[in-house]
Amino acid sequence: MPAVVQQLLARVEARRCEVSRQAFWENVKFWSLKAPGMIPGCGAAVIAAMSREFGLPVVILSGLLAICVALDVTLHPGKHRNAHLRAADGLRSLRNSIDLWWIQLNHYSADDGAAQILARAEKQWEKITGYLEGTLFTAAGDLNAAQE
Repeated sequence: MPAVVQQLLARVEARRCEVSRQAFWENVKFWSLKAPGMIPGCGAAVIAAMSREFGLPVVILSGLLAICVALDVTLHPGKHRNAHLRAADGLRSLRNSIDLWWIQLNHYSADDGAAQILARAEKQWEKITGYLEGTLFTAAGDLNAAQE
């Protein structure tokens, strides 16, 4: 395999790792307010059921629940989680496609095969990058519009 194609594979894999890491942190953000909101809500329901009255602990837990839900609704943390997961999957598919193209184009000279692979890979790379950037820029535009 020519060095150019190996560099392309390394670049695709590095970008996939970066996008996967971003997807992980988007997932953490997504659940950061939902999990604390659910746990106090369940706790408040158990305390209310056991005590048959609404005491101070239930009021405190319910207030915490309300704050978590309000913040989650207004901030939308982890909004780009699915976009990052889709981009990581697209990059994994691109890496596999490059390997397949190299096998299919083995009857060409190494330079011709590499040129064809680079042309095909560039189209998919732009599609994946465009999708990811389009999603992030759309969300940034929504945020700017909401602030105005």
